[in-house]
Amino acid sequence: MHDSRYSYNSITCYYHSYTLDDLKLAPVALFVYNRPRHTELTLEALRNNYLSDQSELYIFADGPKKDRTNEQLSKILEVRKIIASKKWCKTVNIIESDTNKGLASAIVDGINRVFLTSDKIIVLEDDLITSKGFLQYMNEALNIYCQDSNVMHITGYQHPFIRLMPETFFTNTMNCSGWGTWKRAWQLLISDPDYLAGKISKLYVSYIDPLNYRICEQLKANINGTNSTWAVKWYCSIIINNGICLNPKTSLVKNIGFDNSGSNPMNNLKLLTQETSDHIIIKRKKNKLNRSVILLIFLMNFFSSSFHVKKEMIRKILFPRCEYYL
Repeated sequence: MHDSRYSYNSITCYYHSYTLDDLKLAPVALFVYNRPRHTELTLEALRNNYLSDQSELYIFADGPKKDRTNEQLSKILEVRKIIASKKWCKTVNIIESDTNKGLASAIVDGINRVFLTSDKIIVLEDDLITSKGFLQYMNEALNIYCQDSNVMHITGYQHPFIRLMPETFFTNTMNCSGWGTWKRAWQLLISDPDYLAGKISKLYVSYIDPLNYRICEQLKANINGTNSTWAVKWYCSIIINNGICLNPKTSLVKNIGFDNSGSNPMNNLKLLTQETSDHIIIKRKKNKLNRSVILLIFLMNFFSSSFHVKKEMIRKILFPRCEYYL
């Protein structure tokens, strides 16, 4: 149930005041497949958001693979039962696929579908626990920077390693664990990995890839068919178009998929137990990169991997006033 204090017709923030009509809330697209427990936790968290009862939700449920087992089919059907069990937002649209598209195609197709009737979107996957203030933060950011053509991506997630930063800041590092964008930016998506690889190889990838996403490796895997992903193509499209991404100082999203249950298996207790924030103060900033953050992360990774020096020691020497604790 929603707390009545948060079912309101206006949003008052520290630097901006809007009515819901002025804000024009972005639709939310949620992508699910075969993880019932994760899906239910994700939906319950979304339902508890301050603006969920004013938002439109699209749930895209991918279909079974041809070689699926009975157990896998049972999980897919259980997910479909869960998504239809409650009115998670003001309006819920469920789109179920008869066949398995795979995560990459499902997300791109779903976003394109939403953009047929909307000029902005908030995107979630089935393993993201959003804080109560996630939708408010995303909608305000999408409204504030809608006319800034080089701002291409809003993320609600933040890795748990930077504390002494502004409430929000810009980098060219894309994160897709709870994010949003505009139709005008998404139209710049380049899906050809060969073309992207040619463009990216001419750039200083080691610098623009401070979190070690291994852009070139991912593109190569997409080219030779050993993997099919959408995020690296979106990331590279942002880089090629000199785009920037708005980040929160503290995450409004916890990724519970780092338990080896998803398509990108990883087991990381620190990320699974990450604390999140319900409130982020968004003060409009000049749409420029915060290069100190990028440089900090890059230097940490470079010295740590090249000379096997502990990151905390590097941080104390190079940036004694910054807190980095990954």
